[in-house]
Formats: sequence, C-alpha cells, structure tokens
Amino acid sequence: MFKNNSTIFSVFVILLTVLLFGVAVNGADTDRFGGTLRIAATGEPPTLDNMVYGSSPVGEFSKHIFETPFAFNKEYEPIPYLVESYNFQEDGKILEMKLREGVLFHNGKEMTSSDFVASMKRWGNYSSKGKDAFKYINKVVKVDSYTVKVHFDEPFSPILAYLARSRHACTILPEEIAEKYGASPIDKSDYIGTGPYKFEEWVANNYIKISRFKDYVARDEPADGYGGKRVAYFDEIRLIPVPELGTRISGLEVGEFDFVTRISSDHFNQIGRTPAAEPFKYVFPGYNLVYFNLEEGRANIELRRAILAALDMEPILISTYGDPEFYNATGTYYPEGTLWYTEKGTDLYDQANSEKAKELMEAAGYDGDELRYLSTKEFSNHYDQSVIVIDQLEKVGINIDFKLHDWATLRQKIENPEEWDLFFTRSIIEPEPLTLSLFAYPGWWDSDGKNKYMDILSKETDAQVRADAWEELQNLMYEEVPWILTGKHFFTGAISTELEALDPKFSWRANSWCFWNAWFGDK
Repeated sequence: MFKNNSTIFSVFVILLTVLLFGVAVNGADTDRFGGTLRIAATGEPPTLDNMVYGSSPVGEFSKHIFETPFAFNKEYEPIPYLVESYNFQEDGKILEMKLREGVLFHNGKEMTSSDFVASMKRWGNYSSKGKDAFKYINKVVKVDSYTVKVHFDEPFSPILAYLARSRHACTILPEEIAEKYGASPIDKSDYIGTGPYKFEEWVANNYIKISRFKDYVARDEPADGYGGKRVAYFDEIRLIPVPELGTRISGLEVGEFDFVTRISSDHFNQIGRTPAAEPFKYVFPGYNLVYFNLEEGRANIELRRAILAALDMEPILISTYGDPEFYNATGTYYPEGTLWYTEKGTDLYDQANSEKAKELMEAAGYDGDELRYLSTKEFSNHYDQSVIVIDQLEKVGINIDFKLHDWATLRQKIENPEEWDLFFTRSIIEPEPLTLSLFAYPGWWDSDGKNKYMDILSKETDAQVRADAWEELQNLMYEEVPWILTGKHFFTGAISTELEALDPKFSWRANSWCFWNAWFGDK
C-alpha cells in the first residue's frame, strides 16, 4: 500500500501527533469519568415515576433517568431539550414540535413522535400538572416520525414551562410503557427513559442504583442550567436512604457519602470545619405550608381563618431553622425584584392574635372536635414546625389529633379526603406560578375566585396582566385559607469537597439537585 518505509513513518507520526493532541485537549475531561456517587437521602422514594408522583426525592433522582421535552436554563426559562425546535401557529392554538433525531431509550429503541404522543396523553390523563394543561389541550397528534402537533382549544401560555418540569413531569417514555401503566406507577422493570443514567437495581431500604447510559445522545449546545449538553461522568449513582440526620452527616465526614440532602442549619458550622465536606444553601427559597382538607375536612372557612390568626410564625420557623439566615418570615410568595412579587394579602400573615382567633372559632361554631393533623419525623423540619404549630393551636382551644407517618404513607393518606384535616409539607419556588406545587398537593381548593385568576394566568400572554392576576390570587390565599404559609426557608445540603461540577449552581445549588456534568476531582 505504501511505496517505502519513510511514507509509513510519516503516516505514523501524523497519527501519533493527532492522538497526543487529542489527549492533551481532552485528557482532563477523560480523567473525570469514573467512580460511584453516593447520595444520603432522608428516605426512600415510593417510586421513580415522576409523571404520576411529584415529591422532591422522586423528581430529583428520576430526572437522571427520564427526560422532558423542554428544560429550564440558567434564567429559569424553558428551552428545548428532547425537542429540537418548536413554533406556535394559529395565534397560539397549535404548538408544533420537531423532535431530536437519533435519541435512544435505555432499551436501545429510537425515540419518535409515537412515544411523544403516548407519553403526553398519559401525562394529560394521570399527572396533576398534565391534567391542568389538558384542560386547554384538545389533542396531540403525530405528523411524521419526528414531528408532533399539540392542538389547543384556546392558548395556554405556560405550556413550555409545564413541559420543562421535573416533578409531575411530562417524561417521554417508550410508547408501549406509556400505554401500559396509565395512572399506576411504572414498575421497576420498566424504568426506561432517555436520560444520561439508566436504572439498574433497587434494594429496598438499602439503595437505588443507576448507571451511566453509554449510548446516551446528548445535545450539542453547551450546558445551560438544566438544559444543553449533559455528560454522565460517574459510573454509578446510588441513592441511599438514611433517615437519621446525624448518620448522614457523620457518613459524609468520614467519606461514606458524597452528597447529603436536607441538613439542619445547626450543622453548618460543624460541617464547615470538616476538610472532607462543605455545607451549602440552595439559591432559591422554598415554602413551609400547613394544608387544609377542603373536601371533607372539619375546618370550615371561619375556623381556617381562626387558625391563621392564632399562629405566631417566628417561633415556628426558629424551631427548625434557628438562624434568620436560613428562613424568611414574610408572607409573600415570590422574592422582591421578580415579576410576581406582591405584598397583597400579607397583612393577614403572622397575626399571632389569640383573641381574634377565639372570636373566629366561635363564629365557626367550633365545638372542640379533634382535627387530624398529619406529619412525619422523616423530615425533621416537618415535625419540628408541626410541634410548635400544634402547641399554639391548642393554647387557643383547638384540639389536635397528631398523627405521624413515614413520608410515603403520609403521601398516600392525603390523597384520601376521609383521612385528614391538616398536614404539613414544604415546597419550592418555581419560575411559573401555575407550575407551583402549591396547586398540586391534595386539598381540593375550588372557588370562583381561584378559578377566575387561574384562568387568566392560563390564557393571558401579557406579562403584566398575568402578574396582576397572581396578585389577586395571592390575596385570595389569605382570604380563603386553603393553606397557611408559615414562612420561607432555604433548602440546605452538604457535599464532599472531592465533588466538582461544570456549573455547581445548577448541579446542586439551584432548587433541585442533578449530577450530570459533575465528577470527582483530585483528592
């Protein structure tokens, strides 16, 4: 093939130069691959099906396996993910999505529009956020193998944000799996998505293991928040349920864990003194909420107003967060400086008025019946705040039947309106009000005013009109009291100092952790 040895040598030199140049350029990236990331979580999720189940542990871990049509960028704007491009037609009544070609499911099958259509239909029928969207969606149709059209009866302005969520998510599944399960959580044997990690094993009360999907088809664009290129550097990721906070922290300090969810503010200094780890606060605050059962609960509107009047919020928040650095005792739902910031209605926040509470109790016809209050010790912040809430309510004469369950059991019970009257939870702020988990938890708030303002937020495209509607809706939350905001908090966690990331803010410092584009650095 070659005429002489010098030619052979020249070719060899060229190939060697290319190879060495490639190593020089890419070697640092290559060195990032490997290892098992161990996440110490507060408990074990009931499922990884984040379409029909929307709690934080499910959504956070599942998004490594299952992906969505859109994803939020650094500015928390929805940008295409499994979708290549999109456009709105007929004044917003049709959304056309061109899908990325060549994307593979974990079973080796290529993703097509048939999978998109089946997944969106399941989402619309069985996910709380999907049901909201499908109040406006008439049909979802396949145009060709890589084109889908969503037809709306009338425009639904936040649709892209809905398609970017990782909880109650429109995850794209193989067609046969989407059609098989309906409202039932997907069985472990069918955890098949398009994500950078694939499901491997679930050993109950021990760990859930996912591994790098070697045939993962990433986007070409640079990483941008949760969007752009995703690279799975770890060989495996294990989610390990460790209910005891002290065990999570000590395990992190001795190198048994690499990431710990939900630490308490009391442990910030302790972890900060440990060379092996560092604590952090998530960038965006979350909500602390006492929900009411408006379907069959024993608390009518006057009694709910009485409970709101009775609560003194500062002691409730101090019981969990201690230092004001970790909480915000204000009644607004969005931070100042955002489009959605308003103080309307907040004069009813933090009243601490026992006399007013007693007057409202009398107006409510309250005769001392026990109110069933559900909480869990699985999250200490839920339990600690609930103890103070209950103490304050009992001091004004409200009887509480305090029922404790593990989180998975509590989530099942609150779906049944016959089981409870109040329960405590926490939630996160999201960029689009209609995607807030406030409206996803059971409680069955349904009123003319709520429906009116939700309808404006759904249909209107003008930003200021939507902001005005949100202002009225926040005010209504204080007037009709479907839940009580006790205040806002900053979610916390701790990481091994060996962990590095392309963008730490979005790897584990936004409001929902993720571990693509993260790796182990030098020890």
